[in-house]
Amino acid sequence: MRQTIERLETLSSGFRLAWDDTPSVGTTALAFFVGVGSRDELPSEWGLAHLLEHLLFKGAGPWAAPEIARRMDDLGGEVNAFTTRDYTCYYAKVLDHQAVEAYELLTTMIKAPWLDPQEFKRERRVIREEIRESRDDPDDLADALYLEALFDGGDLTHDTLGTPGSLAQLDPDTVRSFFERWYHPGNVVLAVSGGGRDGVLVRARDEWEQGGGLGALPSRTTPRYRIRHRIRRQPLEQVHLIIGGPAPVLGDPESYTAWVLATLLGGQNSSRLWQSMREVKALVYSVQTQYTAERDYGELATYLSVGPDRLEMALAEYRNQMTRLSTEPVSADELTRAVRVIETAALLAQETPDGRVMRMGRWGLWGTTPPTPSLVHTGLAAVTPERIQTWAQSFFDARQQAVAAVGPVPKGWRRIPL
Repeated sequence: MRQTIERLETLSSGFRLAWDDTPSVGTTALAFFVGVGSRDELPSEWGLAHLLEHLLFKGAGPWAAPEIARRMDDLGGEVNAFTTRDYTCYYAKVLDHQAVEAYELLTTMIKAPWLDPQEFKRERRVIREEIRESRDDPDDLADALYLEALFDGGDLTHDTLGTPGSLAQLDPDTVRSFFERWYHPGNVVLAVSGGGRDGVLVRARDEWEQGGGLGALPSRTTPRYRIRHRIRRQPLEQVHLIIGGPAPVLGDPESYTAWVLATLLGGQNSSRLWQSMREVKALVYSVQTQYTAERDYGELATYLSVGPDRLEMALAEYRNQMTRLSTEPVSADELTRAVRVIETAALLAQETPDGRVMRMGRWGLWGTTPPTPSLVHTGLAAVTPERIQTWAQSFFDARQQAVAAVGPVPKGWRRIPL
Protein backbone atom coordinates (compact mmCIF):
# COMPACT_ATOMS: atom_id res chain seq x y z
CA MET A 1 0.00 0.00 0.00
CA ARG A 2 1.31 3.44 -0.94
CA GLN A 3 2.47 5.50 2.06
CA THR A 4 1.26 9.10 2.01
CA ILE A 5 3.98 11.65 2.72
CA GLU A 6 2.96 14.60 4.91
CA ARG A 7 5.06 17.74 5.23
CA LEU A 8 5.16 20.73 7.57
CA GLU A 9 6.97 23.89 6.48
CA THR A 10 7.52 27.02 8.59
CA LEU A 11 7.99 30.37 6.84
CA SER A 12 10.16 33.17 8.22
CA SER A 13 7.02 34.87 9.58
CA GLY A 14 6.24 31.79 11.68
CA PHE A 15 3.30 30.83 9.44
CA ARG A 16 3.13 27.07 8.90
CA LEU A 17 2.11 25.11 5.80
CA ALA A 18 1.01 21.48 6.07
CA TRP A 19 0.36 19.35 3.00
CA ASP A 20 0.53 15.81 1.64
CA ASP A 21 1.25 14.14 -1.69
CA THR A 22 -1.97 12.13 -2.00
CA PRO A 23 -3.07 11.91 -5.67
CA SER A 24 -6.06 14.05 -6.58
CA VAL A 25 -9.57 12.65 -6.81
CA GLY A 26 -10.82 15.93 -8.30
CA THR A 27 -11.34 17.84 -5.06
CA THR A 28 -9.21 19.94 -2.75
CA ALA A 29 -9.62 20.73 0.91
CA LEU A 30 -7.85 23.53 2.73
CA ALA A 31 -8.15 24.71 6.30
CA PHE A 32 -6.67 27.56 8.31
CA PHE A 33 -6.09 26.61 11.94
CA VAL A 34 -5.65 29.55 14.31
CA GLY A 35 -4.18 28.63 17.69
CA VAL A 36 -6.80 30.29 19.83
CA GLY A 37 -9.93 28.86 21.39
CA SER A 38 -12.21 29.43 24.33
CA ARG A 39 -9.52 28.32 26.80
CA ASP A 40 -7.50 31.42 25.85
CA GLU A 41 -10.23 33.89 26.82
CA LEU A 42 -10.03 36.01 29.93
CA PRO A 43 -13.07 35.80 32.24
CA SER A 44 -14.28 39.08 30.75
CA GLU A 45 -13.94 37.62 27.22
CA TRP A 46 -15.95 34.41 27.44
CA GLY A 47 -17.44 33.64 24.03
CA LEU A 48 -15.12 36.03 22.19
CA ALA A 49 -13.18 33.47 20.12
CA HIS A 50 -16.47 32.10 18.77
CA LEU A 51 -17.94 35.56 18.18
CA LEU A 52 -14.82 36.56 16.24
CA GLU A 53 -15.18 33.45 14.08
CA HIS A 54 -18.70 34.63 13.14
CA LEU A 55 -17.53 38.16 12.39
CA LEU A 56 -14.89 37.09 9.88
CA PHE A 57 -17.75 36.12 7.54
CA LYS A 58 -19.39 39.54 7.92
CA GLY A 59 -17.04 41.66 5.86
CA ALA A 60 -13.38 41.39 4.84
CA GLY A 61 -11.09 43.12 2.37
CA PRO A 62 -13.23 44.45 -0.51
CA TRP A 63 -16.29 42.33 0.34
CA ALA A 64 -19.28 43.04 2.53
CA ALA A 65 -21.11 40.13 4.16
CA PRO A 66 -23.54 39.51 1.24
CA GLU A 67 -20.64 39.33 -1.24
CA ILE A 68 -18.77 36.86 0.97
CA ALA A 69 -21.92 34.73 1.11
CA ARG A 70 -22.25 34.83 -2.69
CA ARG A 71 -18.60 33.93 -3.17
CA MET A 72 -19.03 30.97 -0.82
CA ASP A 73 -21.98 29.74 -2.88
CA ASP A 74 -20.16 30.39 -6.18
CA LEU A 75 -17.47 27.97 -5.09
CA GLY A 76 -20.13 25.27 -5.08
CA GLY A 77 -18.54 23.24 -2.29
CA GLU A 78 -18.47 23.97 1.41
CA VAL A 79 -16.94 26.91 3.26
CA ASN A 80 -17.40 27.06 7.01
CA ALA A 81 -15.70 27.45 10.39
CA PHE A 82 -15.84 26.21 13.96
CA THR A 83 -14.37 27.12 17.33
CA THR A 84 -13.13 24.67 19.93
CA ARG A 85 -11.55 25.05 23.34
CA ASP A 86 -8.08 24.85 21.74
CA TYR A 87 -8.27 26.38 18.26
CA THR A 88 -10.43 28.00 15.59
CA CYS A 89 -10.68 26.48 12.11
CA TYR A 90 -11.79 28.03 8.80
CA TYR A 91 -12.08 25.51 5.99
CA ALA A 92 -13.19 24.94 2.40
CA LYS A 93 -13.92 21.82 0.34
CA VAL A 94 -14.03 22.57 -3.40
CA LEU A 95 -13.19 21.24 -6.85
CA ASP A 96 -9.51 21.35 -7.72
CA HIS A 97 -9.75 24.29 -10.14
CA GLN A 98 -11.40 26.44 -7.45
CA ALA A 99 -8.84 25.81 -4.72
CA VAL A 100 -6.94 29.08 -5.22
CA GLU A 101 -10.19 31.06 -5.21
CA ALA A 102 -11.21 29.40 -1.93
CA TYR A 103 -7.76 30.17 -0.52
CA GLU A 104 -8.12 33.85 -1.51
CA LEU A 105 -11.47 34.09 0.23
CA LEU A 106 -10.30 32.55 3.49
CA THR A 107 -6.99 34.43 3.50
CA THR A 108 -8.78 37.76 3.08
CA MET A 109 -11.17 36.92 5.90
CA ILE A 110 -8.34 36.02 8.26
CA LYS A 111 -6.01 38.86 7.30
CA ALA A 112 -8.40 41.76 6.74
CA PRO A 113 -11.73 41.38 8.52
CA TRP A 114 -13.84 44.50 8.88
CA LEU A 115 -15.03 43.73 12.44
CA ASP A 116 -17.82 46.18 11.79
CA PRO A 117 -19.60 47.47 14.94
CA GLN A 118 -23.06 47.00 13.45
CA GLU A 119 -22.27 43.43 12.41
CA PHE A 120 -20.89 42.88 15.90
CA LYS A 121 -24.25 43.80 17.42
CA ARG A 122 -26.15 41.57 15.01
CA GLU A 123 -23.90 38.54 15.50
CA ARG A 124 -24.01 38.94 19.26
CA ARG A 125 -27.81 38.66 19.07
CA VAL A 126 -27.47 35.59 16.82
CA ILE A 127 -25.16 33.89 19.32
CA ARG A 128 -27.56 34.64 22.17
CA GLU A 129 -30.13 32.60 20.25
CA GLU A 130 -27.50 29.89 19.74
CA ILE A 131 -26.99 29.80 23.52
CA ARG A 132 -30.74 29.48 24.08
CA GLU A 133 -30.85 26.58 21.63
CA SER A 134 -27.94 24.90 23.39
CA ARG A 135 -29.64 25.25 26.76
CA ASP A 136 -32.66 23.44 25.37
CA ASP A 137 -30.46 20.45 24.51
CA PRO A 138 -29.85 18.16 27.53
CA ASP A 139 -26.79 16.60 25.88
CA ASP A 140 -25.17 20.04 25.55
CA LEU A 141 -26.03 20.79 29.17
CA ALA A 142 -24.52 17.51 30.31
CA ASP A 143 -21.33 18.25 28.36
CA ALA A 144 -21.00 21.64 30.04
CA LEU A 145 -21.61 20.19 33.50
CA TYR A 146 -19.10 17.41 32.85
CA LEU A 147 -16.33 19.92 32.15
CA GLU A 148 -17.20 21.68 35.41
CA ALA A 149 -17.05 18.33 37.20
CA LEU A 150 -13.72 17.30 35.67
CA PHE A 151 -11.56 20.43 35.71
CA ASP A 152 -10.59 22.76 38.51
CA GLY A 153 -12.27 25.89 37.16
CA GLY A 154 -10.28 28.09 34.83
CA ASP A 155 -9.90 27.84 31.10
CA LEU A 156 -11.71 24.65 30.12
CA THR A 157 -14.90 24.83 32.15
CA HIS A 158 -16.79 27.60 30.37
CA ASP A 159 -18.83 27.11 27.22
CA THR A 160 -17.29 28.06 23.88
CA LEU A 161 -20.43 30.11 23.20
CA GLY A 162 -19.97 32.19 26.35
CA THR A 163 -22.99 33.34 28.34
CA PRO A 164 -25.52 36.12 27.77
CA GLY A 165 -23.80 38.02 30.55
CA SER A 166 -20.28 37.62 29.15
CA LEU A 167 -21.41 38.60 25.65
CA ALA A 168 -23.05 41.74 27.06
CA GLN A 169 -19.62 42.86 28.35
CA LEU A 170 -17.97 42.68 24.92
CA ASP A 171 -17.59 45.61 22.56
CA PRO A 172 -16.00 46.14 19.12
CA ASP A 173 -12.74 47.42 20.62
CA THR A 174 -12.39 44.24 22.69
CA VAL A 175 -12.98 42.13 19.59
CA ARG A 176 -10.31 43.97 17.60
CA SER A 177 -7.83 43.72 20.45
CA PHE A 178 -8.43 39.97 20.68
CA PHE A 179 -7.98 39.61 16.91
CA GLU A 180 -4.68 41.50 16.96
CA ARG A 181 -3.46 39.45 19.91
CA TRP A 182 -4.02 36.06 18.31
CA TYR A 183 -4.47 36.33 14.53
CA HIS A 184 -0.95 36.76 13.24
CA PRO A 185 1.20 34.46 11.05
CA GLY A 186 3.07 32.76 13.88
CA ASN A 187 -0.21 31.42 15.25
CA VAL A 188 -1.72 30.15 11.99
CA VAL A 189 -1.38 26.86 10.11
CA LEU A 190 -2.70 26.29 6.58
CA ALA A 191 -3.32 22.63 5.72
CA VAL A 192 -4.10 21.66 2.12
CA SER A 193 -4.69 18.38 0.31
CA GLY A 194 -5.89 17.56 -3.22
CA GLY A 195 -5.23 18.46 -6.82
CA GLY A 196 -5.29 22.21 -6.17
CA ARG A 197 -2.53 21.93 -3.57
CA ASP A 198 0.41 23.33 -5.55
CA GLY A 199 -1.39 26.50 -6.61
CA VAL A 200 -2.42 27.18 -3.03
CA LEU A 201 1.09 26.58 -1.69
CA VAL A 202 2.64 29.00 -4.21
CA ARG A 203 0.23 31.75 -3.22
CA ALA A 204 0.56 31.08 0.49
CA ARG A 205 4.36 31.13 0.49
CA ASP A 206 4.29 34.48 -1.27
CA GLU A 207 1.54 36.12 0.79
CA TRP A 208 2.35 34.84 4.30
CA GLU A 209 6.15 35.12 4.23
CA GLN A 210 6.03 38.52 5.93
CA GLY A 211 4.06 39.82 8.87
CA GLY A 212 5.47 38.11 11.94
CA GLY A 213 7.26 39.76 14.78
CA LEU A 214 4.29 40.58 17.04
CA GLY A 215 5.99 39.02 20.03
CA ALA A 216 5.27 35.88 22.01
CA LEU A 217 1.74 34.60 22.30
CA PRO A 218 0.08 34.66 25.73
CA SER A 219 0.95 31.50 27.63
CA ARG A 220 -1.57 28.80 28.38
CA THR A 221 -2.15 27.39 31.83
CA THR A 222 -1.88 23.61 32.10
CA PRO A 223 -5.33 22.33 33.11
CA ARG A 224 -5.82 20.90 36.57
CA TYR A 225 -8.33 18.18 37.41
CA ARG A 226 -10.77 18.33 40.29
CA ILE A 227 -13.12 15.37 40.37
CA ARG A 228 -16.69 16.25 41.33
CA HIS A 229 -20.33 15.39 40.65
CA ARG A 230 -22.63 17.90 38.99
CA ILE A 231 -26.40 17.33 38.91
CA ARG A 232 -29.07 19.47 37.27
CA ARG A 233 -32.60 18.24 37.81
CA GLN A 234 -35.00 18.96 34.97
CA PRO A 235 -38.42 17.53 34.01
CA LEU A 236 -37.16 15.40 31.11
CA GLU A 237 -38.05 11.90 29.98
CA GLN A 238 -34.50 10.60 30.55
CA VAL A 239 -31.43 11.20 32.67
CA HIS A 240 -28.52 12.27 30.46
CA LEU A 241 -25.36 11.03 32.12
CA ILE A 242 -21.62 11.44 31.50
CA ILE A 243 -19.08 9.54 33.60
CA GLY A 244 -15.38 10.04 32.94
CA GLY A 245 -12.00 11.02 34.21
CA PRO A 246 -8.43 12.07 33.41
CA ALA A 247 -6.68 10.15 30.65
CA PRO A 248 -3.25 10.25 28.93
CA VAL A 249 -2.30 13.36 26.97
CA LEU A 250 -1.49 13.18 23.27
CA GLY A 251 1.92 11.63 22.73
CA ASP A 252 1.87 9.61 25.94
CA PRO A 253 2.54 5.93 25.13
CA GLU A 254 -0.46 5.03 27.29
CA SER A 255 -2.71 7.03 24.94
CA TYR A 256 -2.94 3.89 22.82
CA THR A 257 -4.07 1.92 25.87
CA ALA A 258 -6.78 4.48 26.58
CA TRP A 259 -7.85 4.42 22.93
CA VAL A 260 -8.25 0.63 22.99
CA LEU A 261 -10.02 0.65 26.35
CA ALA A 262 -12.55 3.24 25.14
CA THR A 263 -13.23 1.09 22.08
CA LEU A 264 -13.66 -2.05 24.16
CA LEU A 265 -15.94 -0.30 26.59
CA GLY A 266 -18.28 1.64 24.32
CA GLY A 267 -16.74 2.38 20.93
CA GLN A 268 -18.01 -0.42 18.68
CA ASN A 269 -21.03 -2.66 18.11
CA SER A 270 -19.52 -5.50 20.13
CA SER A 271 -18.34 -3.22 22.95
CA ARG A 272 -19.14 -4.28 26.46
CA LEU A 273 -21.48 -1.47 27.46
CA TRP A 274 -23.35 -1.53 24.14
CA GLN A 275 -23.89 -5.26 24.34
CA SER A 276 -24.82 -5.41 28.02
CA MET A 277 -26.85 -2.20 28.40
CA ARG A 278 -28.48 -2.05 24.96
CA GLU A 279 -28.55 -5.47 23.36
CA VAL A 280 -28.94 -7.82 26.35
CA LYS A 281 -30.67 -5.85 29.12
CA ALA A 282 -32.35 -3.16 26.98
CA LEU A 283 -31.62 -0.48 29.57
CA VAL A 284 -30.68 2.30 27.16
CA TYR A 285 -31.15 3.36 23.57
CA SER A 286 -27.62 4.73 23.20
CA VAL A 287 -24.34 4.42 25.09
CA GLN A 288 -20.85 5.29 23.90
CA THR A 289 -17.36 5.83 25.27
CA GLN A 290 -14.94 8.35 23.83
CA TYR A 291 -11.29 9.14 24.46
CA THR A 292 -10.17 12.72 23.80
CA ALA A 293 -6.56 13.89 24.02
CA GLU A 294 -4.77 17.19 23.55
CA ARG A 295 -1.18 18.16 24.23
CA ASP A 296 -1.76 19.10 27.87
CA TYR A 297 -4.90 17.23 28.90
CA GLY A 298 -6.86 14.09 28.15
CA GLU A 299 -10.13 12.56 29.25
CA LEU A 300 -12.12 9.40 28.68
CA ALA A 301 -15.87 9.50 29.17
CA THR A 302 -18.96 7.35 28.77
CA TYR A 303 -22.20 8.99 27.59
CA LEU A 304 -25.62 7.43 28.10
CA SER A 305 -29.24 8.42 28.48
CA VAL A 306 -31.64 6.31 30.48
CA GLY A 307 -35.14 6.47 31.92
CA PRO A 308 -35.26 7.32 35.64
CA ASP A 309 -36.81 3.91 36.41
CA ARG A 310 -33.73 2.20 34.93
CA LEU A 311 -31.04 4.57 36.17
CA GLU A 312 -29.93 2.42 39.11
CA MET A 313 -29.80 -0.70 36.93
CA ALA A 314 -27.71 1.13 34.32
CA LEU A 315 -25.29 2.37 36.96
CA ALA A 316 -25.00 -1.13 38.39
CA GLU A 317 -24.15 -2.47 34.93
CA TYR A 318 -21.57 0.29 34.42
CA ARG A 319 -19.93 -0.69 37.73
CA ASN A 320 -20.03 -4.34 36.71
CA GLN A 321 -18.22 -3.71 33.44
CA MET A 322 -15.66 -1.48 35.15
CA THR A 323 -14.94 -4.22 37.66
CA ARG A 324 -14.53 -6.81 34.91
CA LEU A 325 -12.04 -4.69 32.98
CA SER A 326 -10.09 -4.00 36.19
CA THR A 327 -9.93 -7.61 37.39
CA GLU A 328 -10.10 -9.82 34.29
CA PRO A 329 -7.73 -9.59 31.30
CA VAL A 330 -9.52 -9.06 28.01
CA SER A 331 -9.33 -11.95 25.57
CA ALA A 332 -6.96 -11.93 22.62
CA ASP A 333 -9.92 -11.96 20.21
CA GLU A 334 -11.57 -8.97 21.87
CA LEU A 335 -8.32 -6.99 21.84
CA THR A 336 -7.64 -7.85 18.17
CA ARG A 337 -11.14 -6.76 17.20
CA ALA A 338 -10.83 -3.40 18.99
CA VAL A 339 -7.43 -2.69 17.42
CA ARG A 340 -8.79 -3.52 13.97
CA VAL A 341 -11.71 -1.12 14.48
CA ILE A 342 -9.34 1.69 15.49
CA GLU A 343 -6.88 1.13 12.64
CA THR A 344 -9.64 0.90 10.06
CA ALA A 345 -11.30 4.10 11.30
CA ALA A 346 -7.96 5.91 11.26
CA LEU A 347 -7.29 4.89 7.66
CA LEU A 348 -10.82 5.67 6.48
CA ALA A 349 -10.49 9.17 7.97
CA GLN A 350 -7.58 9.74 5.58
CA GLU A 351 -9.50 8.73 2.46
CA THR A 352 -10.80 12.24 1.75
CA PRO A 353 -8.91 15.54 1.42
CA ASP A 354 -10.97 17.15 4.20
CA GLY A 355 -10.21 14.28 6.58
CA ARG A 356 -6.49 14.68 5.89
CA VAL A 357 -6.37 18.47 6.36
CA MET A 358 -8.16 18.23 9.69
CA ARG A 359 -5.42 15.90 10.94
CA MET A 360 -2.53 17.85 9.46
CA GLY A 361 -3.78 21.23 10.65
CA ARG A 362 -4.37 20.13 14.21
CA TRP A 363 -0.95 18.50 14.49
CA GLY A 364 0.62 21.43 12.65
CA LEU A 365 -0.44 23.75 15.48
CA TRP A 366 1.73 21.59 17.73
CA GLY A 367 4.66 21.92 15.34
CA THR A 368 4.70 18.41 13.91
CA THR A 369 3.07 16.05 11.42
CA PRO A 370 0.49 13.40 12.38
CA PRO A 371 1.69 9.91 13.26
CA THR A 372 1.92 7.65 10.22
CA PRO A 373 -0.27 4.53 9.98
CA SER A 374 2.81 2.44 10.72
CA LEU A 375 3.48 4.39 13.93
CA VAL A 376 -0.16 4.01 14.97
CA HIS A 377 0.07 0.28 14.26
CA THR A 378 3.20 -0.01 16.37
CA GLY A 379 1.59 1.88 19.26
CA LEU A 380 -1.53 -0.27 19.16
CA ALA A 381 0.48 -3.49 18.85
CA ALA A 382 2.17 -2.65 22.16
CA VAL A 383 -1.16 -2.65 24.00
CA THR A 384 -1.59 -5.89 25.93
CA PRO A 385 -4.39 -7.27 28.12
CA GLU A 386 -2.15 -6.63 31.11
CA ARG A 387 -1.64 -2.95 30.21
CA ILE A 388 -5.37 -2.48 29.75
CA GLN A 389 -6.11 -4.09 33.11
CA THR A 390 -3.45 -2.03 34.92
CA TRP A 391 -4.65 1.25 33.47
CA ALA A 392 -8.31 0.37 34.08
CA GLN A 393 -7.60 -0.28 37.76
CA SER A 394 -6.52 3.32 38.31
CA PHE A 395 -8.98 4.93 35.90
CA PHE A 396 -12.09 3.20 37.25
CA ASP A 397 -11.46 4.20 40.86
CA ALA A 398 -14.76 5.90 41.77
CA ARG A 399 -12.78 8.70 43.43
CA GLN A 400 -11.30 9.52 40.01
CA GLN A 401 -14.64 9.58 38.14
CA ALA A 402 -16.25 12.94 37.35
CA VAL A 403 -20.00 12.74 36.79
CA ALA A 404 -22.57 15.04 35.16
CA ALA A 405 -26.29 14.29 35.14
CA VAL A 406 -29.18 16.25 33.63
CA GLY A 407 -32.81 15.22 33.99
CA PRO A 408 -35.09 13.53 36.57
CA VAL A 409 -32.35 12.44 39.00
CA PRO A 410 -33.82 11.12 42.29
CA LYS A 411 -34.26 14.00 44.72
CA GLY A 412 -32.30 12.42 47.53
CA TRP A 413 -29.15 11.96 45.48
CA ARG A 414 -26.40 14.50 46.08
CA ARG A 415 -23.95 12.31 44.17
CA ILE A 416 -24.38 9.65 41.51
CA PRO A 417 -23.63 6.29 43.18
CA LEU A 418 -20.62 4.66 41.53
